[in-house]
Amino acid sequence: MPADSSARDSANRSDAAFPAAAVDPGGRETLGGADHAAVLQINADDTVRHANTNMLRMLGADNLDALKGTSYRSLAPLPWAKPTIKRLVAKARTENRPQEITYPVVDPATELTVFWRIAAYPRKSGTVHLLIEDVTQFQRLRETFERFVSREVILRMVDLSERDFFTAARREITVLFADLRDFTSYSAGHDPARVQALLRDFFSMSIPLLKRSGGTIDKIIGDQVMALFGAPVESEVHALNALCAARELVREHRALMRQWKRNGMANPLGMGVGIATGEAVVGPIGSAQFANYTAVGHTVNIAARLCAKAEAGEVLVTRAVAVASSAQRAFAAPAGAPTADADADAVANPGHPPRYKEIGPIDVKGLDEKVEVLSPVWDDD
Repeated sequence: MPADSSARDSANRSDAAFPAAAVDPGGRETLGGADHAAVLQINADDTVRHANTNMLRMLGADNLDALKGTSYRSLAPLPWAKPTIKRLVAKARTENRPQEITYPVVDPATELTVFWRIAAYPRKSGTVHLLIEDVTQFQRLRETFERFVSREVILRMVDLSERDFFTAARREITVLFADLRDFTSYSAGHDPARVQALLRDFFSMSIPLLKRSGGTIDKIIGDQVMALFGAPVESEVHALNALCAARELVREHRALMRQWKRNGMANPLGMGVGIATGEAVVGPIGSAQFANYTAVGHTVNIAARLCAKAEAGEVLVTRAVAVASSAQRAFAAPAGAPTADADADAVANPGHPPRYKEIGPIDVKGLDEKVEVLSPVWDDD
């Protein structure tokens, strides 16, 4: 893809001018897989050992034989980045560790920014593997979703490149709300710094936990956090993941309450959780100037209603959550298995299934029928 003059000028500046860690492949050498990356294997004497099909295409070479034995320095897969490629290869050898850089390049034909990742991986006896890949899709997904999901989920989204995560869709998901009891009274009676510290404690506990559990942080509203399970990446265990997350939230919040008590808080604030499973519209919702990835529909309203109804330390769920999570246990990994955060269909250890207390039906605005409500109880807690 052609680069404009600013990109060529940028390539002649030092590597320090660019964000060397702008793209983190999360332990993988490529973000889009080997099929999408151009790879050049360089011998210790700088001659070409091998080039994959993508690299041959970038170089305009008909076959590998035309390149073997020639100096990689004479090649220009990205002409404007030629000096940087040489520096990365040399640095990978001298420091014996991977080197990488990411270039934002404006295509004058489309006026769109394309992000190129260039990486050099040292191998044995001075051999280096040079990798070049277009990571525009990753950058776009990261800019949109990094506030909401873990890095592992973004990498999985890149793997699902055929999916359009920027178009709204209707699908079955599970929605979880959690918030503090009596927070309004607390915030009215305490100075802003204490209110801020309390919320920081709560969200520092809950947000990472929900992300680890496969949840997408939809939004924070006052003292309330909303998380989606099964979006943006679909999951066959979204209800089970949400239920397991709720169990851990209750456990961790008990520990947080003990901490607040030790720090002099006379009546530590409890937490309520509401969970609902069902169809919702998910996607970026908003205007051209401001949009958030979110979910809308009755399922969201029901989960919010259950959270508002829950007592301190209580989790309320719909019957659909209980039924779906029970069926989804067939997909769970055995107890003690390692967690695979990158896999939205993995549950490391769901523990023993809960028993459920019947709470009774409740009215939800916009629904003609009442919603059956249950409260999961874990006997081993």
